Amino acid sequence: MPICILGDQLNLKIKREGKELAKTLTVTNREGGSGIIKRALYTSESLGVVFEALPKMEKDVLSINGSVRVVKVQNGFFKKLGIPEGFIITQINNNEIKTQRNFLIT
Repeated sequence: MPICILGDQLNLKIKREGKELAKTLTVTNREGGSGIIKRALYTSESLGVVFEALPKMEKDVLSINGSVRVVKVQNGFFKKLGIPEGFIITQINNNEIKTQRNFLIT
């Protein structure tokens, strides 16, 4: 199987109900672009959590704007609350989380 890289275009032929459809797909990163993305992790020692911004593609699928995902729970407030890894936070006190900085300030 050939390896695809970001920006490559794939030509597909799909046969459905006796009809053949031609589609072109472009290989993109998790933000929908063709550049390489570094995973940025943020740590709050006081909360006992490591988190990251939710990628654009996941926000689109979930129909949410801003949010952060819990990557790792350490000893601290999040562990006491029982918040698991993978948990997605969209608001705190009815304030939408728009950026990672916004999350830390809220």
